[in-house]
Amino acid sequence: QGTSQLDVTPTSLGGAGNFSDYSYLANHRDDNALTHIFAFDDNLAAFSSNQVAATSFTYFEVSGSTPATNDIHYFGSTDGPFHHLLFEFTGTAAAAANWEYWDGDSWEVLDLGGQAVYQPEGPVGFIAILSGNGSGMKALHISNVSDWASTTINGQAAHWIRAILTGGTNTTAQQTRIVLAYSHNYIEFANTEIDGDMFPLVQLDLLMGGGEEPPTAGGVDSVNRFIFGLKSRGTSFSANIIFDETQMGTITTGSWSRTLSGDSSEVADPDGPAGIHINCDFTTSEALISRVQMKSGATALAHYLGEYRIFVRCQQIGGSVGDTSIKVRTSIFPTTTAGNKTFIDSDVVALTAVAGGLEVVDMGTIAIPFHRVHASDTTEKSLLAFDVFAKSDNGTTPDIEIDDIFLMPIDEGSWVIDAPVFDVTSGGLSLDSESSVTYDSGILNLQTLKATPDKITSVLPLIQTLRYTIGSWDNHGNPPLIEPSKQYRIYYFGMHYNGAWGTGPFIAPLGLGILTRLNITERWATLRGSD
Repeated sequence: QGTSQLDVTPTSLGGAGNFSDYSYLANHRDDNALTHIFAFDDNLAAFSSNQVAATSFTYFEVSGSTPATNDIHYFGSTDGPFHHLLFEFTGTAAAAANWEYWDGDSWEVLDLGGQAVYQPEGPVGFIAILSGNGSGMKALHISNVSDWASTTINGQAAHWIRAILTGGTNTTAQQTRIVLAYSHNYIEFANTEIDGDMFPLVQLDLLMGGGEEPPTAGGVDSVNRFIFGLKSRGTSFSANIIFDETQMGTITTGSWSRTLSGDSSEVADPDGPAGIHINCDFTTSEALISRVQMKSGATALAHYLGEYRIFVRCQQIGGSVGDTSIKVRTSIFPTTTAGNKTFIDSDVVALTAVAGGLEVVDMGTIAIPFHRVHASDTTEKSLLAFDVFAKSDNGTTPDIEIDDIFLMPIDEGSWVIDAPVFDVTSGGLSLDSESSVTYDSGILNLQTLKATPDKITSVLPLIQTLRYTIGSWDNHGNPPLIEPSKQYRIYYFGMHYNGAWGTGPFIAPLGLGILTRLNITERWATLRGSD
């Protein structure tokens, strides 16, 4: 009684994140957007005009042609690689299609579960994103495409994903909204969403898209840990510190500068935020020094006030486990004397895998600034900087690929949910193909439960299937206390095991996207006399 669903949509998507009250969440933040969409008719050898700004068009159709085998729809970005495509379809189709990417030599089919996941699940396998289920929002999540290369289509050099018809017919059309390459890792709701003067009870639904059954350990179609953080301060805050100066100024505020030191360099990487990573090419045992620094302009610090749990996404290439270690330095200094800075260092942490994917390294917690903040404190004359230090030991010559820094807000509320692994063959209770997890702070119960769909009804859209609870996840941290009449964001970070179930480290590919929905129950509505 009194339970409602909050309107939670990433603001820059203009509402496009919602599908039956669910929103799509990415596992990263950058600013690579779609710039070109073309249909190609194989019989006519002709392209459509650029449909990137179109809210209505029929897929695979060029100038009224009838879609047929080998017709193609291309989705490309001159900005660089992207990891989540969001569509809104109308109509149905009886089509067979492959989703492919260009690897520098040829078009390769995206591997379901290993490189791609689609949401919501449909009745006919991987092509469900193009057929069945009628109207609605659908997404394609892309990871582990390290060989994805730019190529030229219709005169445009870009990173392209394409859908190519291999059989059947198609009547599916885009409706209402443009196709988006989205990269928001938070949901946001306005200060008008929660009434009264009491904290509501909160329930967060999380849905996984379609992948392999059963999922493979290390695939992108399962999640074993979610970390969430609540933040109401800093409308230009970005939880991700990425190593592209221009894009940092776009996703947060002000101008940011990058400094590379030692033997570090920028390397193009389709699996990295903004399509890059910072590579440290060790030639022997090397000391712990700063390898990359991101420094803000004078307007950023005010948006970063708070307490955070710091993670670094990186991976060691070559050598043996434990040959490389990192730490993070957080610095604050006045704009007038850049050398007169105050800083706090994290512990030095050794990496625990070799070439295992984007390893999540927990660097501890930090408060920004390094003291309790008062309302009268000014930050406009201060700069903020983050350095990643790295070293190599044991006389070996590995590389470290540093992808980004993740700041999970913790001072206003943070919680972690984990899938217990009791079956190292199937993954136990991991959030996998078509399943869901519900984090509940007291609306129905005080636990986190995994549910799986009824296979008899799985021909329906994923969100319409009957679901059965099959087990509970572990909860860490207190339930979120969301104050009424206050604007909030809930940040998301998802990860899974990099190999065998239950064996670390956790890795966090950028394409590990999910569907989410936030439900609340107003406590005051249950009190006597609330009418």
